[in-house]
Amino acid sequence: MNETLTNLVFASCVSPSLMPKRFALEHGMFMGLLYQNIGAETGAFYMQRLLKQYDDLVSSDATTPEEDKRLDNVLLLWCHAYNFKILHASMIFDLLGELSARFNEKDIDMILLILRDVGFSLRKDDPAALKTLIEQIQAKVTDKRITDPQMGARIGFMMDTVTGIKNNNMKKIPNYDPSEFEHLIKVFRSLIHKGHVMETPLKISLTDLRMASERGKWWVVGAAWNKPDLPVEEDADKQPKMALVASSFKQNLLDLAVKQRMNTDVRKAIFCTIMNAEDYNDAFQSVMKLHLKNAQEAEIVHVLVHCGLNESPFNPFYSFVLEKFCLLHRRYQKMVLFTLWDKIRCLWDEERQAATLTPVQQKNLASMVAHGLTHNHALPITVLKKINLAQMKLPKLRFLRTVLAHVLLTPTDGQVNDIFAPLVEKKFKAFREMLRLVLVQFIRRNAKKVLKGKFATFSVEFLEGRIAIAEQAILGSNRL
Repeated sequence: MNETLTNLVFASCVSPSLMPKRFALEHGMFMGLLYQNIGAETGAFYMQRLLKQYDDLVSSDATTPEEDKRLDNVLLLWCHAYNFKILHASMIFDLLGELSARFNEKDIDMILLILRDVGFSLRKDDPAALKTLIEQIQAKVTDKRITDPQMGARIGFMMDTVTGIKNNNMKKIPNYDPSEFEHLIKVFRSLIHKGHVMETPLKISLTDLRMASERGKWWVVGAAWNKPDLPVEEDADKQPKMALVASSFKQNLLDLAVKQRMNTDVRKAIFCTIMNAEDYNDAFQSVMKLHLKNAQEAEIVHVLVHCGLNESPFNPFYSFVLEKFCLLHRRYQKMVLFTLWDKIRCLWDEERQAATLTPVQQKNLASMVAHGLTHNHALPITVLKKINLAQMKLPKLRFLRTVLAHVLLTPTDGQVNDIFAPLVEKKFKAFREMLRLVLVQFIRRNAKKVLKGKFATFSVEFLEGRIAIAEQAILGSNRL
């Protein structure tokens, strides 16, 4: 299906003549809607093919007639993939970086085309990256004017556009009219399925996208991915750095790391960095400065979850740091989900017929999950889908009751609706029915067990009202 859709879009849009602006916008919106309503795999496949088409056209540029506009059309599709939330701004900057590095006559035209279409959006989304790009272009322009004076007019026109974007002056760009795009973006938002959680724009390096057929697609859920082999000297060079970071902390902090079974230099470095932070924002920034890559990133989640589960009483500090990572990129959210699912399975071991988490760990796990659900949608409600109602033992029941009590009673009415709304999708039918049963059997009919401790001030009527909101959100248009 993905192959057929992509071929049809290319057949319509990638032609030797420049396609009309409205035509390009509508095809970009169409692919954006598929990405949001069908899934990330559709958008990822489309972008992979679009980049391959771009590379093929660039490699044959020397033999391509000047009036051939296929490359222009491909870049227009790339720009509108960004406009309609398939791509992150970083992928536009990566492409602009490649063009400014070569900076031949065709590349200057392509830079101008991209900046005219999405320059003001880039300025809004990432002004720092745009400033860096402009400085890079200005340095290239200085060299080009010396080596090739004949290109002065073309370069001057491009610099007028760059200056207009830099100063947020739309009048500097001839025939620039954002009204058509603004109208279509409103249409785009209205066509996204009700209650659907927006897919995060793809934030992939162009190298990863180009090598997807060999390495796999780490950005698609369930896809295989082979970590590229690092050169021996590069891998050897990285390990001492982590050891150096870990050894730079005080001995009492290192002893605590060993006591908490942080048995690698990476884990020790993450643990000590987090423990040494002033607050959760400082912890997040400090861990990011470690510049961990690939499998090392999963260790961040491991350390935070471990600390969050074992500290008594529950300390929300670790949950706030996890929230920051979940909101940074979807791959961190996936890591957190997989780690929490493993811990949820540990609530009850069917073989041993016993809980493998201590009572403190069980309580803290429920608090961590509840925090992720009720703070900025850091976690989706599907974090609970690994609980099997047919194998509901007491530890899992307590966990589920605690989480749902927080979700139902802590946020506002609108937030409760937003948390449960994604379950209207057909693929969640079984989980949706299980959750409704839990709300009725274990929450509504056992209101006294729910409304105790910190929730003792809430009334039964208030709880029932929140359950009704949750049920209405879950059923959506299917409600009788």
